[in-house]
Amino acid sequence: MAQNTLTCTISSTDVDLTADGGIDWAKFGIFSYSLAKADWKAGAGALISSAVEIGSGTGSLFYTGLIRELAWTDGTNLGSFSFAGGLRFEGTGTGRGYKVTFPAGTAVKRARLYVASYDEEIKITSTLSDGSVSPQVSTALTRNAGTFRYGYAEVQYAAASAGQSLDIQVENNTADQYVMLMGASYADGTAASAYDITRMRTQQIGLLSR
Repeated sequence: MAQNTLTCTISSTDVDLTADGGIDWAKFGIFSYSLAKADWKAGAGALISSAVEIGSGTGSLFYTGLIRELAWTDGTNLGSFSFAGGLRFEGTGTGRGYKVTFPAGTAVKRARLYVASYDEEIKITSTLSDGSVSPQVSTALTRNAGTFRYGYAEVQYAAASAGQSLDIQVENNTADQYVMLMGASYADGTAASAYDITRMRTQQIGLLSR
């Protein structure tokens, strides 16, 4: 049964991508501003996409010196490594950030984006390609005035048919500061309760009737 359950958690705890990404993981922005993944799970087939810039800005930079590290021991390019940084999209105005795409089918999967911001609220949107469940939006990763905010977005999801995809977008939402994309993970998920599925479908009907 289709579902798209988005939760966002404020956390600066270090992440073990090898443990978190049972199927695949991706790390962005290691010593380079390239949108391509710097490393990913060996043997996984690179199921998580490269990053795509969204919004209008002057381009991506890589940022180091964050207090939150992402570490792994099964990388395709680097083997075992850890890095406290990621991509940041420079510019002015809101709506600047990144999109990452994950595979979707009828089996429930779990996708996570590990993100940060400076003096900025983070907006997260999760969207299934088949439209079987309405897009979900969260601004729970609130602005941390004058300093950094760390957190992650988690989506438990399934499409109504095979061969679909899930997009997760992260963007700045309140000011001219920036959000950062650190990494992503992809694993088996947990099916939503009947109540949650009914609630999501009710939201979708409400959106279509407007």
